[in-house]
Amino acid sequence: MKNSVKICGIKSTQHIEICATAGADYVGFVNFVKSPRHLELAEIAPLIKFAKPLLNSVVLKVNPSYDDMWDVARLEPDYIQLHGDETPLFCQDIKATTNLKVIKAISVETMDDIVTARAYEDIVDILLFDTKSPKDALLPGGNGQTFDWALLSKQSFNCQTMLAGGLNHDNVQLAMKQSGINQVDVSTEVEITRGVKDPALIEQFISSAKE
Repeated sequence: MKNSVKICGIKSTQHIEICATAGADYVGFVNFVKSPRHLELAEIAPLIKFAKPLLNSVVLKVNPSYDDMWDVARLEPDYIQLHGDETPLFCQDIKATTNLKVIKAISVETMDDIVTARAYEDIVDILLFDTKSPKDALLPGGNGQTFDWALLSKQSFNCQTMLAGGLNHDNVQLAMKQSGINQVDVSTEVEITRGVKDPALIEQFISSAKE
């Protein structure tokens, strides 16, 4: 599989175009009110339609209800990203009742967290390994912190994998090499301020990840 890039926290058609032109593979839209990248589903709907011919679209939710999931499914994104404490059974139900592919974020600090991911590998489409947030953090991800990528070396899973957490244009190649994962996700490190993406940083990150 070729190196793939997801740019998360996109808010505009202009930034979708920038991502597509620079060679991204996925764009993520955040529907989580505590996030500086939050958009209402009504705002996300036209962005998904705009992205469809260009990129895979992903809607990020944190501990959603079943009704929340069906509301997302009506928008017809390519993926739903579950970034909370969703159980394997919940992920399985979502797969069974919607046409959505599922990305399950796994918060990583120790090898025990990698072991925990095994419960999802036969259910979801992509396991996204992200840095475990500090206990006092407002957000479950998007905090710009890295973890020990070597924890993932020599690990294989029965689904695709993706790497996140503090990645930037300087460290992304090392992160892919140490983890053995060639799909990467970035948000914080391509922003000029929290929630505001920078076109030059997006292009720089994608170029580095695709080398």
